[in-house]
Amino acid sequence: MAKIMVCVPTLDSVSASFHASQMQLRWNDGNRYGYSVKSNSLTYNARNEFALDAVNGKYDYLVFLDSDIVMEPDTVIRLVEDIEQSGADLVTGIYFKRR
Repeated sequence: MAKIMVCVPTLDSVSASFHASQMQLRWNDGNRYGYSVKSNSLTYNARNEFALDAVNGKYDYLVFLDSDIVMEPDTVIRLVEDIEQSGADLVTGIYFKRR
């Protein structure tokens, strides 16, 4: 079981379509999740803070999601599976839809 931190940096509020896509994500796959949104912050500052939070929280994986993207329900699970199967240090996904 992996410990996964999902992070959303945003300069403004998060859209309703983004929240709707988050509600559809599958979180019941046996992994443990943390979820954090940092608003009104420059993206690079927020990502640095997220990375520090992930290290301090002893998370296995750190996933950045942009607040203007709508994801398929299995996006996070597929990214984690890809990194575990490939042994890579980093994986990335294709954005399917913009709001």
